[in-house]
This record gives sequence, C-alpha cells and structure tokens, in this order.
Amino acid sequence: MNKILKNILIITENFIYGGLETQIAGQVKYLNKNGVKCYLLCRRFESNLEVPFADIVPGFNFSHDLTCLNLVDLVNQLTNYIKKNEIELIHAHPFFSFMPAALAAYECNIPMVYTIHGPASINFLNHFLNGDILNKIFLSDGVDKIFNVGEYLNAEIGSYDSKKKMEVLKNSVDTALFKESSSLIIKNGL
Repeated sequence: MNKILKNILIITENFIYGGLETQIAGQVKYLNKNGVKCYLLCRRFESNLEVPFADIVPGFNFSHDLTCLNLVDLVNQLTNYIKKNEIELIHAHPFFSFMPAALAAYECNIPMVYTIHGPASINFLNHFLNGDILNKIFLSDGVDKIFNVGEYLNAEIGSYDSKKKMEVLKNSVDTALFKESSSLIIKNGL
C-alpha cells in the first residue's frame, strides 16, 4: 500500500525563471490541487511565477564555497525545517543544494528524489570534488528515485543507475500560461 504524501519539500539552489522553475511550478500546482503542500527552500528566489507554495524560504547558503562547519549548520537548518513542517519527502534539484538535501534526508530518515535537468546537473561536481565517486555514492545509495528530463541523459548517467532508480520525466508545459490567438500568421510553412 502506497502512503499518500501531505508535505513535500523542494530544495533548489535558485528559483528565478527557466525550465527548472516552470517544471517545478507545474508539479506544485498539480500536487496542490490534490491536497499536497509543497515547501520551497533555496538560496535565491526572484520569480514572478504564481506557484501555490505553502512556504518559500530563500537565503540558504547552497554554494560551492561551504566549509565543513557551514555544511553541518546548513544540514541542521534543513533538518529542523523538515521536522517543524512534518516533511515526508524531499525533491532536490541542482546544483549545490543536492548534497545538503541528501544529508538532511538521510538524517531525517525520509526519502529523497532528485531531478537531473541536463548533463550539468551531474558534471558540475567534477570541478569541486571527485564527482565520479560522489555521483556513484549518491546516485546509487543516497537517492530513492532519480528523474531526468530526457532519454538522452540515460547514456550520460545510466551507468550510475545500478539499482534502476532512474526514470524519464520530461519537462512539461503548463498550457494555462498561454492564450489562444487569432493573430498568429503562418508564412512560408512556419
């Protein structure tokens, strides 16, 4: 029997405007209509998208220059937030929010899913740590489900998915954002 989730925490480095943000917005709108509260923690929030988050908390230090003490403090902040809001699942997104999110999920003994939005969602770690080792550890054991936005990513990261946790979840388009227009003119077959 599957448990019906009530509180999901979305953790991402930035929430500004782009594919990541519009994908999250569509998912949150759907989940909200189905009685699920979604919370957002990020470093920077500068968006005009209308997303029914239960709470938005910017200002988390998800960055490449964390010291060990900063990382411990950040994980403690996340675990306190998770407990306070009775979070049942973390949905993590790139980039430097991934490691603190995984550690907080582990600390709180809750599942975590990670969405890979493109090759940079994985390869960015190679500049700071031995990304190959880190990827194998976290993508094999530290994440319960891995979504990627297209089949092309399977070739890039499929070798890390020894436990077959990866699934394609294509970027979606919220058609409610667009209005039908009679002024569309088709020229030259376009």
